[in-house]
Amino acid sequence: MSTLSMMLTMVRRMVYPFRYKNRDRDWDTWVFGEWFGNKCNDSSLALANHIARNDYDIRLYWIAKKGCIGIEDLDPKVTVVEMDSPQAKELLCRAGAVFVNEGLADLSGPVYNYSNGGVVVNLWHGVAWKKIGMDTYGPLQIGLKLYAWIIFKSQTFTYFVTASKRLSNNLKSAFLLKDKQLIKAGFPRNQQFHDEESLAVSRRKILSALRELNPDLIREDTRLIAYLPTFRDSGMETFSFLGLKSPELDAYLEEQNAVIVEKAHIADQSKGKVAGEGGMTRVIKANDLSAQELMAASDMLITDYSSCFYDFLILDRPIIHYIYDFDYYKNKDRGLYYEKEDVVCGDAPETQEDLVDAIRQNLSNPDLHKALRRKRRKQFQTYDGPDNCDRIIKVVLNDIENRRSHKARRRHRERTRD
Repeated sequence: MSTLSMMLTMVRRMVYPFRYKNRDRDWDTWVFGEWFGNKCNDSSLALANHIARNDYDIRLYWIAKKGCIGIEDLDPKVTVVEMDSPQAKELLCRAGAVFVNEGLADLSGPVYNYSNGGVVVNLWHGVAWKKIGMDTYGPLQIGLKLYAWIIFKSQTFTYFVTASKRLSNNLKSAFLLKDKQLIKAGFPRNQQFHDEESLAVSRRKILSALRELNPDLIREDTRLIAYLPTFRDSGMETFSFLGLKSPELDAYLEEQNAVIVEKAHIADQSKGKVAGEGGMTRVIKANDLSAQELMAASDMLITDYSSCFYDFLILDRPIIHYIYDFDYYKNKDRGLYYEKEDVVCGDAPETQEDLVDAIRQNLSNPDLHKALRRKRRKQFQTYDGPDNCDRIIKVVLNDIENRRSHKARRRHRERTRD
C-alpha cells in the first residue's frame, strides 16, 4: 500500500465514526465476527449460537472472509455475509449491535467503523498476562502509540467484557476505557466448561480428530496434554515438543497412556516459525483443532504466557507454565503485567529437564497444585459462570431499550414543538 493510500485509509478511519453515528438503527439486527474474519471458533461464535438456540427475537448475521475456518459450526439461524461486500457494509450501517473478539478488523478489512451509534461490544479474547494494546509500547515509541491511539479511538466501543477486576484495570489502561464500558462476565466461549455434556462432546470430537492424525496413539482412555504456547514479537522461535529429543519423556508418556497435543499460535503458524520434527513419538501436531475444544478434552495444559491458562483454570486440571525465556520476554519482548509469582497456577519450569519432571509429577498427582489453582481462579476469573452469555445479552438489551426510550422522548418533544 502506498503512503497516500495509507493516509487516506487513516483519514477514513477517523471520519467514519462521525459519518455513521446518527443513522437509524435496526435494534433487532445483531452482527458478529472474530479473528479478522478468518476464523469462527471463539466467544463471538459461542454468543451467536447461544442467542440462536434460545428464546431471543433477534436477527443474527456473521461477517467473514471466504474460506473462514469453522464457519460450519454456526447455528443455521445465523446468516453469513462476506466481509467488505456491499451487503456487509449496509448491514453494519444499520445493525443495532455488533460483537467482535479482537476489534473492528473482525468485521472490516480496512477497519472502517460503520457501527458508531449502535451498541459495539468487544468480547475480547483472554485475560492478559502479556501486555496488550497501548501498554505494549515504550515511552520512546511515540509514533506507534499515536497510531494505536487513533485505531482504538476510532472504533468507539460501547463495552468490553471483563472477567475480573485485574483484567478491568488492564483493559482500561490498554484501550483507554472507563468503568461504565466494562461488562462484568466471563467469556462466552467458557460457558461450555460449566456443562458436563458439552465437555463430553468436545472430548469425543477431539479424540476422533486425533485418531485420524495418528490412530496408533489414540484410545478412548488416552490422557491428553495440550500444549498451547503464545507467539513472540521479537522473532525468537517458540519452543516446540516436535523438536525435543527426550526418550525419558517418551517412555513415561507411553507408560501413562498419554500424548502431547501441540497447537502453535496462529501468529507463529502464519510466519512459518513452528519447529520441525524431533525424536518424540508421542506428540501430535494439531494446528487445525479448536483451542477451546482441545482444552475441554485435555487432562493437563502446558503453556507459557498465553491467556489460555486462565480459561483452563475453570476446569480445575493441572497447568504447567514452561517459561524458558521469562526474563527476555518480560524485558525485551511483549512485556508482562505481573511477576510470575503472582500469576502461575502450578509448576513453572525454565529448563527442559525441569519440564519433564513437572509433567511426571502432575500426571501422577493432578491435585498437586489444586489450592493454588483455586486461588488464581478467584483472582482472574472472578465474574465467570454458567450464565456468561445471558449476562452480556442483558446489558446490551438494557442499553438498546434506553436508546429506544431516549429517541422516543426526543421525537415526542419535536412533535410537541411543531
